[in-house]
Amino acid sequence: MVNQFQAQFDALHVHPMRLILTPAILLPLVLITASLRFYVRGRMMRAFAWDDWALLLAVIIETIDSAIYITASVKQLDHGIVAEQNLLARIIIAGETLYLAGQMFLKASMGLYFLRVVNKKWQKLTIQILLGVYESFTFAYLICAVFAYGLPTPKNILLQSAAPHAMNRNRFKYLNYTYAIINVIVDVVFTALPILVVYSAMMSARAKLSVSFLILLGAVGSVVSIVRIYYLPAITGAYTFGGIEMLGVISLAETAAGIIAISLAAIRPLLKALFEKTSYYKGNTASKSMTAINGVATGISKRTEIVTKQESAEAADIEHEAPKGITDVKVLEV
Repeated sequence: MVNQFQAQFDALHVHPMRLILTPAILLPLVLITASLRFYVRGRMMRAFAWDDWALLLAVIIETIDSAIYITASVKQLDHGIVAEQNLLARIIIAGETLYLAGQMFLKASMGLYFLRVVNKKWQKLTIQILLGVYESFTFAYLICAVFAYGLPTPKNILLQSAAPHAMNRNRFKYLNYTYAIINVIVDVVFTALPILVVYSAMMSARAKLSVSFLILLGAVGSVVSIVRIYYLPAITGAYTFGGIEMLGVISLAETAAGIIAISLAAIRPLLKALFEKTSYYKGNTASKSMTAINGVATGISKRTEIVTKQESAEAADIEHEAPKGITDVKVLEV
């Protein structure tokens, strides 16, 4: 069925279903992997730490952000873009603000987690400095993003640089690109350092590969953050609804990829326990099967032994009776 506002969507290069399907696919994965991590850290290890609390806040923010984008997209499908301009203007600020807040808590969780993984002083210092710079700059950027056009009213947001108290467009653009570069650097370093630690550790090759694979999943966030740079003109230049839509999709995907990666990196104890349990059940089943087979064999052996004894007894009786019969014959002959 063709939507009555399809011509409007085509003219503005907007596809509302993108911002419905993206969170609908990613959010369940985020919630499942994060729940597994929280189970491992809180129930199995009894060590729910600050990095877990930071990740929990990132998951909550990602959930709220997803709900906002889905709601806005449904309203677009029902009423078109023109009728929902004020709502979309608010979504522009809300989406960017929640993205930055989610990234702040996600990076804090990653940094605190990897600080426990690395063991050399220079590695810890590198993570601490990068985390401090990132958190400080991102917080400042978040404030600027909210008030980039003065008070965040729909009118000021839609007017952009023409708003009475708008920030200089070039300054805002440089701020965006600086954040994007710092974001990529932090992602790359937070991925590379733990892998160096893993390969210098006394672990089997198989264990090293499995741990490295889980850490490398975090590199997906780095790739997405690089792709996000391409769509920054959608908010640093003249707004295009199509560009803002794609920026929303990429922002959701970047945070989701980071949460999934850092969650999977912490669930090795659960996977190990499951594998050991599976091996135990397999071994136990095999042991029971062998016992049953041995039991059957023992039963057969016992029955064979009884039959053999019976046959021996019958043979002995025959041998015992045979001479008596012969004697009787001889007596009769005499």
